[in-house]
Amino acid sequence: MATIGSMNQPRVVSIHVGNVAPLGPEGVPSAFVKRPVRGPVKVTRLGLEGDEQADLSVHGGPEKAAYAYSRAHYAAWQLEYPQHAALLIQGAFGENLCIEGLQGTELCACDVHRIGSSRLKICQPRQPCFKLALCPDRLVELQMAMPLKCR
Repeated sequence: MATIGSMNQPRVVSIHVGNVAPLGPEGVPSAFVKRPVRGPVKVTRLGLEGDEQADLSVHGGPEKAAYAYSRAHYAAWQLEYPQHAALLIQGAFGENLCIEGLQGTELCACDVHRIGSSRLKICQPRQPCFKLALCPDRLVELQMAMPLKCR
């Protein structure tokens, strides 16, 4: 189990949940588009309260209950694509949790981190989702996943 010292305690910057709705020109069922939530949200073994998944074969469940993304990655994307900085805001990648204090390059599958009152385990690396390209005003380039590098 990875432990995080109090000086490097990760924190939730924003929480996002979504409901299944038609997405893109073909109306693909998706809950990729998330809305910010204020205040605490209950985290269960199967996900965040108020969040839905359209395709349970690739989203949700105990192995993919919540999707977290590092706030630091947004700054990197904004530097690389300044013309699209307005689109590169917390929640743009369909994440449930925007986290400060952890980056993908520092994480490995099976790491466990205490964030707020929850203990969250990294079960799998991120995988790009085709639904990112279906979102209005999103960039196909944003589909690229930053690699999860193990120590």
